[in-house]
Amino acid sequence: MFKEVLSMKPAIHIETYGEGSVTFVICCGLSQTTANWRTFVKNHQQYRWILFDPRGQGRSTMGERPYLLEDHVSDLLSVLTLEEIEKAILIGFSHGGRVALHFAASYPEMVEQLILVSTAAHTPALRKVLLRSWYELLQIGGVPAMAWGALPSIVGPKILADFKNNPELLVKGMDSRNTKQGLLAMLDGMFSYPEVDEDTAKIHCPTLIMRGGRDPLLDQEDDVIFREHLPHCEINVFPDCGHTLALEEPERFWLQVQKFIESKQ
Repeated sequence: MFKEVLSMKPAIHIETYGEGSVTFVICCGLSQTTANWRTFVKNHQQYRWILFDPRGQGRSTMGERPYLLEDHVSDLLSVLTLEEIEKAILIGFSHGGRVALHFAASYPEMVEQLILVSTAAHTPALRKVLLRSWYELLQIGGVPAMAWGALPSIVGPKILADFKNNPELLVKGMDSRNTKQGLLAMLDGMFSYPEVDEDTAKIHCPTLIMRGGRDPLLDQEDDVIFREHLPHCEINVFPDCGHTLALEEPERFWLQVQKFIESKQ
């Protein structure tokens, strides 16, 4: 079911799928929308799934700018409250993982399990420069320019190989689902996010962390930091995947998720 919740400020686009006693909520990454996850969740409708477009992305409206981390957490809380969800398994991808982590620290009673996918544990110089380069490309040439600059980093090698002869389709897809002002607001806020250790000390729910071994945005140092601050977390590395591992190998990704949640029941 699709809905735009106009009573929320900003108005958030929400989609719900499946039925079951277990509820998953997916927090999308930068430039992602429900469209990126729709096919995946439709294959697993024995569970209840909540998808939503982050503010300023997809069909959700802008709201006040720049976006603070607390703004995204507030949106997530509003989505769960509207859908009458008392407790859920959160799956956060990349930027959405940072949102899910902060939410779990702020509202631990509402998070049954936490799954962080392609989520950074720190912000080294390279990552800061990459984010700034995307911001500058947006300023100069809008979403298409940012897409061309970001695709080698944010789209995994398997997906790039699939679009080898027509990468323009990837650019058009990102452009069709995003606006220049929305992504500028996202990046403006991300420049001032706190480091994850402010949240990890408050996380006590079972936590699964996954990343791709060929992800240029993450490395073993992220694993080390997460293990230090979340000593009971499980970490899985997909050696041949990039940043979009859940979309590159959806079956393997789901197998890891299922194995994890069943082990914690």
